[in-house]
Amino acid sequence: MDMASIKLTRVFFCFNIQRLFFVICLLFPWSAYAFNWTVNPTLNLEQTYSDNINQAQGNEKSSALVTELSPGISIQGRSSRSRLDLNYRMQTLYNAGGSSGVDINNQLTYTSHYELFKDRFFIDSSSSISQQNNSNRDLATDNLTNSSNDSTISTFSFSPSWTPHFKNYLDAVVSFDYHRVSTLEGESALSDSNSFNQNITLTSGRAFGRFSWSANFNNRQESREGGEDVKFQSSSFSLSTFLFNRKFNAFVNLGHSENDFNSNSQSNQNGFFYTFGASWRPSERFSVEAGYGNNIFVTVNVMPIRRINWSLTYRNNDIGTNVGDTWESTLDYYTRHSKWRFSYAEDTVSTQELIRLTGQELVRRIIFQDININNIFFDRFGNITELTDEVFITKTANLSYSYSKGKSEFSVNGFYIDRDFEESLEDEKVYGFSGSWNWTYSQRTSTRLGASWQTTDRQDNIQDDRFDLSLRLSRNISRYVDANINYRFITELSDDPSDEFTENRVTAGLSMRF
Repeated sequence: MDMASIKLTRVFFCFNIQRLFFVICLLFPWSAYAFNWTVNPTLNLEQTYSDNINQAQGNEKSSALVTELSPGISIQGRSSRSRLDLNYRMQTLYNAGGSSGVDINNQLTYTSHYELFKDRFFIDSSSSISQQNNSNRDLATDNLTNSSNDSTISTFSFSPSWTPHFKNYLDAVVSFDYHRVSTLEGESALSDSNSFNQNITLTSGRAFGRFSWSANFNNRQESREGGEDVKFQSSSFSLSTFLFNRKFNAFVNLGHSENDFNSNSQSNQNGFFYTFGASWRPSERFSVEAGYGNNIFVTVNVMPIRRINWSLTYRNNDIGTNVGDTWESTLDYYTRHSKWRFSYAEDTVSTQELIRLTGQELVRRIIFQDININNIFFDRFGNITELTDEVFITKTANLSYSYSKGKSEFSVNGFYIDRDFEESLEDEKVYGFSGSWNWTYSQRTSTRLGASWQTTDRQDNIQDDRFDLSLRLSRNISRYVDANINYRFITELSDDPSDEFTENRVTAGLSMRF
């Protein structure tokens, strides 16, 4: 990394930290004394040997020994009305890509929640800094290859919301969201964007008796620096009533859709929509709902036994995004030691919005599932294989299975993603599976065997197949020190021979908490 790049990275990082610090001071100045703070400095040291550090072919292969020294800090704050979680790491690499230089990558996840007025007014904020891929060449970004396919992406959001309650007449949710997604200058074709979202939801109270109604307005304006703006706006009103008893319900949905983005397809239609229909719920284990109009849908929910829950929705819309036939389904099955889950959904999104949403999910998993700070920064954003300004229709299917008993945990996940790009009319398919087996054979020692395979049918009619196998041995040396040894084998086959490679890696590491 040259001095200009280091300076640009420092400016990029400092700007986001200053913005984050401003939000923290804004939210927590008067309640800091009531906070229970937990501050844990961390240090991660790893030595990696690769026989093909730049993932090249033939005579271009070169081996390298890469040293990583990554200090970090984890901060948690809790009070009766507030929550703050921050994880930061400065990944410092020597000889990444065999360059005999020093690379510094800032990596951050942050989220906060503040209840200004009890049960009425809330302020949420989040931020992240990570390295992600510009192409499908890498399934995970660890920065060791010093690849030009990587981009440093920063996200920031600030979201106040108000939830007034008007006795038995009306409940409301009013929220305003600001989101920013940005990259280092020149690293990606993805435009920096500022997104402003307004949402108002009104719901009737018990005073309306047999009638119930709701109204919703949602507006999202995504302003891009150097790209075309994107706008999604919808308004709707629903009225329903029980005709005979509470098992049978009739309803009418009315609304208007107004969206604006670059598109050469017929997948988006603006205008007024209407749907008349009914729902029937004879028991807690079965319900069906159907509506007819210029937007048609049928939804079936079935729970034949307590451990199985299945939902299926079919839509045929003339108005809105993703018009025509669409499907949505979820299926959950639980046993004492295992869990099956299937999901399928279709949606119209931008890359910036997908990064924001999946970034929020990553932060949520960090907070509530205690993901190891040394591994959290390399999760891909929803298997994005190329950073682009285009809006696209995504069709996503996931099937997962997990089993846990005794000292072993086993999981398998299969996925299929189909993206239809609105402007270029290109189609991209990504599908594959991943699996892992974790065995804790002593109180302080565990192993993890992982494997993944992914196939990408790219926009240029080129297919890439990638296989990744890893074996990890971890040992808890003391309360504050963990050690690990990891072997990883990666191979990629492609219709484009220049993208093919094979790599072996061996890594030894220490993780310390203070």
